[in-house]
Amino acid sequence: ALIFNKYSVVKEHTIIITKEFKKQVDLLEESDIQAACIANCSQNAFTFFNCGFNSGASILHRHL
Repeated sequence: ALIFNKYSVVKEHTIIITKEFKKQVDLLEESDIQAACIANCSQNAFTFFNCGFNSGASILHRHL
């Protein structure tokens, strides 16, 4: 799912989230990469993935 980030620090910040619970610290799956490609092309944007506490990830469910 693609949603707007309600805690955004920049305008028009969206988040890609999984429908099923997936851990933020697990490796990305092919479906995550596909969703990121679709979102990037449709919004002329880029995607990043904070994986783990030390990288700044503050929630446990997977989000890009």
